[in-house]
Amino acid sequence: MKITSFLFLIVLSLSCTHKKYTIAQIDIESFKFDHHYPTQSPKQIAKKNPRNKSYKKKVCENQFLFLKNAAKESEDQIVEFLKRSCGQYSQSYMNQMTYTWWTTLLFSRSCIDFNFRC
Repeated sequence: MKITSFLFLIVLSLSCTHKKYTIAQIDIESFKFDHHYPTQSPKQIAKKNPRNKSYKKKVCENQFLFLKNAAKESEDQIVEFLKRSCGQYSQSYMNQMTYTWWTTLLFSRSCIDFNFRC
């Protein structure tokens, strides 16, 4: 009985979130990572230059207990990478983000895969 209740407690203590975002266009100067960032349809984008370089970045942060906020730190790193990579441009296009976050009672991990063009 104790083993069954222990296994049940472990199963209840695990959780995972996996979300995919496609944002047609991001204004780099005002962009802040938000799970409800307004998206535009590709028809609203003026010209896309397919010759622009494509960037890819994966960021993962770990969190033990409540010592830091892993989700916020990984989001901030993505925003800074976007600003550094597209410094001379004001927009990024064809943005695709995959956000994965999982947690147990003592440990959490937040990962973001980000693909974009400037």
